[in-house]
Amino acid sequence: MAHKREIVSPKEHSKKRVISYKGYEYILRKARCEITKENIFAYIIMETFTILGEKINRESLENIKVYIKEHQIAKDDINTLVPYFPLKTSRRLLLSGVIN
Repeated sequence: MAHKREIVSPKEHSKKRVISYKGYEYILRKARCEITKENIFAYIIMETFTILGEKINRESLENIKVYIKEHQIAKDDINTLVPYFPLKTSRRLLLSGVIN
């Protein structure tokens, strides 16, 4: 089975649907909250922890730390998104130590 690519869009109306386009399958998802230029990078971090869950290893954590540093993501940026994500995501992020 081929890997399905996920696309998160504020314009999507259903929570999740699968489409086929030019022989590939895509999963379209509605965004959990409004995505703006100010919160997009923090949103990506939260989605990463939601999707990967327990599968995040040390190498992934190091890559995430580099990403946070490059995009200057502050703890407050992530805290504004916490209410929109599952509690497990917030717990994993906090225990991972990627944000101070």
